Amino acid sequence: MESSEHQTDQSKRKARYEQFVRDALAKRPVRGRWSDLPRLIIQSLIAKRGIGFAWRGLWFYRKDEQGWKTFLKAATPVMAYPIMVNSTLRRSGTKPSAGLVIFSFDELSQSEMLDLISRIEHADAPSEPDRKFLSQLLNDESYKPNRRRRLPASITGGKIVYACDLWIPPLLLKNNCLEIPYLPCMAEPGDKGRINVLPWWIAVGEQQPVADANFWQPGQIGVVTLS
Repeated sequence: MESSEHQTDQSKRKARYEQFVRDALAKRPVRGRWSDLPRLIIQSLIAKRGIGFAWRGLWFYRKDEQGWKTFLKAATPVMAYPIMVNSTLRRSGTKPSAGLVIFSFDELSQSEMLDLISRIEHADAPSEPDRKFLSQLLNDESYKPNRRRRLPASITGGKIVYACDLWIPPLLLKNNCLEIPYLPCMAEPGDKGRINVLPWWIAVGEQQPVADANFWQPGQIGVVTLS
């Protein structure tokens, strides 16, 4: 019974998330459609940026919208646990930034995930190659959209756990900042794939608190660019 209820809740979250993204994309003044091109060309000429700028803008929005469609089709709810995040995300704000998180499609408890974070932070692994992997993971502060690396089985008990670069928009977080040790997300299954933050109100089954937020702007609901 509990498993059935869990699946129902996950299905509801996914459905609400899909509608949220569609609503955000629908408010974009540019959708990447050919009918957008004349207006983009006029705006580019007025701004003295040339027609090439208009083509790049059209291509970006076109590719982005197609990316969201394929992401929504495959993504499933997961719980991510931040290891490192930009300090700006620890205080209320609206500017998105990046972080490093771990997550799994296997069922692991919060205590198991927090224990893994502790082992990562202390490079606590039984072999030198695994310790080196964990050390490199922490020392690499670069951000590559949706980069996903599997943690060594020696510290996960054989379960599949990933470390992933995650783009984090504060508008999707309660109080517009990261306050809790976990982060509801939507992710594509597999060793490669995309992951985005699930809005907190969808995760807990509440109504959207801010209906007029600029979620339509690129980066405010996540990214679907593959690394």
